[in-house]
Amino acid sequence: MASPSTRPLRIPTSTHVGCFAGYLRFSHGYQWLLLICSLFGFAGAALQAMLPNVTYDVLGGGSTLYGILLGAFGAGALAGGLTRAIGARLLARGWCRTPH
Repeated sequence: MASPSTRPLRIPTSTHVGCFAGYLRFSHGYQWLLLICSLFGFAGAALQAMLPNVTYDVLGGGSTLYGILLGAFGAGALAGGLTRAIGARLLARGWCRTPH
């Protein structure tokens, strides 16, 4: 049996959540980031869920068009990942403004 001095300190999960919530409350940068990510996530999830219906009913396509549209999502994600460094440089130079 380990002595009391060598036992690892266990911090309850609720303490971690409380600390993060307190930090989030006073960190406007994280609030803005969470808002943007949440809106993007909800919109993306809704679009992914409706894509088969939109493909068939609105665009009049089938499984081939659906596959092309899904591939376009992947190509957009790849392009965004590859151009991320360029965007970071533009932000660092002050060419793009962020809300404060």
